[in-house]
Amino acid sequence: MGQISGHETVGQLVVERPEASRVFGKLGIDFCCGGKRPIAEVCRDRGLALDEVLALLEQRCRGRRGAAGRTPLTELVSHIVERHHTFTRAELDRLGPMLDKVARVHGERHPEMVEVAALFRAFSADLMRHMRKEEAVLFPAIGQLEAGREVALATPIACMRSEHEVACSELARMRALTSGFSAPSGVCNTFRAALAGLAELEADLHQHVHLENNVLFERVLSGAR
Repeated sequence: MGQISGHETVGQLVVERPEASRVFGKLGIDFCCGGKRPIAEVCRDRGLALDEVLALLEQRCRGRRGAAGRTPLTELVSHIVERHHTFTRAELDRLGPMLDKVARVHGERHPEMVEVAALFRAFSADLMRHMRKEEAVLFPAIGQLEAGREVALATPIACMRSEHEVACSELARMRALTSGFSAPSGVCNTFRAALAGLAELEADLHQHVHLENNVLFERVLSGAR
């Protein structure tokens, strides 16, 4: 692969150099829902020095093109379901009761956790519905497309992308309310574990949405099989 110029989109860079996701994660750069933006534009808007970011990317990302760009669509779908949907469902089920307990026990002293728990309940219900729709409708249709059938997928993909943006923005709101999922001093282990779980869920969701938005959906819409 050639040198990074700065004109590449952040999503394209993560597809070609998966380690870029770690760099972007540390810098707070959205590579999933915001994956269509050129890295130069993102750096300008965030006040980051483009030369420094490009140098960091070149240093950390020396591997070959990510395998997701070549994996058959049905295999990529299976990976998304088995790895990301399974993890997400388990974490939503685990974190919901924890956050409700934290809000109940610590809500008076930490009212932000009452809002976080309420946000999480809506976020969880929406994301569960979203994954069911993908598995029941969109992903089987992608399988039909790969099998050679004519299937119109632009509209459902646009709907899924819109729902991805909502989910990511809701998690970003929870991150802001908790100062980056940082536990206050003196709180219990449940409080700390709940925030650590939210941070892990956010990191996985960014990878999950990236694979769908910037790899799977792009390949479907471009006609690449």
